[in-house]
Order: sequence, then structure tokens, then C-alpha cells
Amino acid sequence: MEFRNASRISAIVSLLLTSPLLAQPTPIETPQLRIDVLGRPEVLWRYFCKDSGQAFDISAPRFEVDGRDVIASLADPKPIGSPRTLPNGVAEYRYSGVFKDDPSLSLELIFRVPASNPVVRFQYRLLSTADHKLTKQKGKDNIEYLGV
Repeated sequence: MEFRNASRISAIVSLLLTSPLLAQPTPIETPQLRIDVLGRPEVLWRYFCKDSGQAFDISAPRFEVDGRDVIASLADPKPIGSPRTLPNGVAEYRYSGVFKDDPSLSLELIFRVPASNPVVRFQYRLLSTADHKLTKQKGKDNIEYLGV
């Protein structure tokens, strides 16, 4: 048996496995829960409770930027550095991704995850590399933080 194309096949498989279309950031996982950061508008991230077996899809936030609705649909969200342990023992994880529709905007997702229970605290940071403004076309904040 000859394997003349073995290295070519290996390279193709390696390329496919590392492709941004298939690659997803390493999930956050404890004995209690799992969080997958997906970056899609309908499922920005998914929370899975291991005890109950229930999964909750958390939709992306929506902001009014420069007078238009902008939904945080992220291109290739990635972890930022390694998790850090806060003084209270809770682990903090950070992810970031640029908006698919406007690469000058990015969203940072911050998760605080205790090892002892399934309660997760999270926050978002909207960042920009260009001159943008959060606007209020109807005279009040027009932000939708999440949907389940």
C-alpha cells in the first residue's frame, strides 16, 4: 500500500479543522455549566446547565449607533488572553469579535463564572476604532441587551 497523497490529505484535513467556518472558541466549562461563544445574532452565546440538561441561547445585543440599529453579529469571536481568577475565587473570561457589518465596531464579552454554582455574571463592552456615537432617535436609549 502506498500513501503518496497522505501529506496532502493531512494538510487538507488540518486546513478544514482550523477553518474559521468550523473553528469555534474553546468553551467555558465547569462541573456545573458550559458556555459556547458563537457570535451569531440569534445565538451570540449558549449557556448549558449540566444539572438540568437545559440550554439557553442568548441573542446578540442591539444598539443604536449613528442613528441606525446595529446588531452584534460577530466575525470569529476569540478569547482574549487566559482566564483570570478574581480575589473572590471566581474565574473571569473575556472574548472579543468585530462586527461582520462594520469592522470598526467590536464587542467584548466578559463572563464571571464561579466553580461552585451555575450562576454566571456577564457584561458587554461596545468598542470602536472609528468615530461613532450611540444615538437616541426617539429621545431615549435604544439598546436591547439580550434575548433568550
